[in-house]
Amino acid sequence: MDHSKNEMGFEPAHIQSILYFVSHSEPVTISDEQALDVIAQLRTPHLDAGDLILTFGAKENKPSNLFTGDKRALKAVNRMQHNGVLAMEGCHMLVLEEAIRLLMMCGDKDQIIASIQSRPHVDKAIDICFRDIASVDDALNSYIESIRSQCSLLSFGSTPNIC
Repeated sequence: MDHSKNEMGFEPAHIQSILYFVSHSEPVTISDEQALDVIAQLRTPHLDAGDLILTFGAKENKPSNLFTGDKRALKAVNRMQHNGVLAMEGCHMLVLEEAIRLLMMCGDKDQIIASIQSRPHVDKAIDICFRDIASVDDALNSYIESIRSQCSLLSFGSTPNIC
């Protein structure tokens, strides 16, 4: 048995990164009753109650970042901003593909690629990006730019190198 990993397969460095993230995070509040009413009543396709809670929480607790792998939800948030339902200034979006790109920059790129390829069919976009190892970087960057252009009212600001 490999004692350098815990039962979920995390290595000590991964656990340290998670602990660092949590220690620098703060609770999110939603005090705007109108926002809570919107969450309870809005029937936006591709945006469930959890997405709405995260979105309004990020909106109200600026500056903030909203991390999601749900591109349809981002497109719905972009439409809501376009329609004047939300004002997301001061909130930056981080998509799953950008997080993976950062992990590959900071960690063992080959191990990350192998791990993702060993679990196909979890995310269609990720499957496409990791289909050809030689073009993973270009595919991730292309996908990130595509979602940025489709959600042009949202801020995706470039993420600094956190390594």
